Amino acid sequence: NLPRLYGKGTILSRLGGGIGTRGPGETKLETDKRYIRKKITALRGELKEIKKQRSLLRSEREKNRIPVVSLVGYTNAGKSSLLNTLCASDVYAENKLFATLDTTTRQLVLEENKVILLTDTVGFIRKLPHNLLDAFKSTLEEVVFSDALVIVADASDPYAEDHIIIVDRILNELGAGAKPAIIALNKIDKSQDDNFRISDDRIIIETSAKTGEGLDELKASLKDLLFKSLLKLSLKIPFSEGWALPWLYEKGKVLSVDYDENSSLVEVEIDDSLIGRI
Repeated sequence: NLPRLYGKGTILSRLGGGIGTRGPGETKLETDKRYIRKKITALRGELKEIKKQRSLLRSEREKNRIPVVSLVGYTNAGKSSLLNTLCASDVYAENKLFATLDTTTRQLVLEENKVILLTDTVGFIRKLPHNLLDAFKSTLEEVVFSDALVIVADASDPYAEDHIIIVDRILNELGAGAKPAIIALNKIDKSQDDNFRISDDRIIIETSAKTGEGLDELKASLKDLLFKSLLKLSLKIPFSEGWALPWLYEKGKVLSVDYDENSSLVEVEIDDSLIGRI
């Protein structure tokens, strides 16, 4: 509203009777501007607080070594519906633009009881204005800190491939373009074109949040993507190697610890690239 204020309140006089005095119109204009600037400052303060809260939650997740996957995509592609079906949750979902304006995170259990966190994000649009990008950064920053992405596209939309290109462009702007990603062609139940194909080197899975089609395949692909380099080890660590157990807690996921006379008996899941250290 700030740039549009000029000219409002013209029914009130802009000048008073004397030299250098101002009429009620000028005073009203200044009051309105001051009010809007205060509101902008307050909103920026709130966004900073949200950012702080999110970073605290994120550090807790990192401590627990739980992978985070973000659902991203053009607005109204069905991201919230997909989250609801996968996680049996009740996030607000509506067939309209920008039904989601805040991030929501839910737990999803994959095969072999592997747990990930799935985050719903605000929908992208073509030529997202830079001042809007600033306002959305507190919700979109979850994308930057995700371990992987699911790019959701509406299979019933003839411009779906265009939308994926726009999403990729915005992800690059955010600095998340290099993250591993799966493309979910959602709303496949509404698609009229049986031969609809997208040319992309990434994994493409046809899904339907409404009928559940393709969701098992999506979960299996997420498990392979996130846990393929994870190994489960049984270790016997002598008490003389005191650094090893804290290091395992920091770098892997310790499942159980037991002790005998001279050592710790540890069950741990850890990335295979770190095994050389122990």
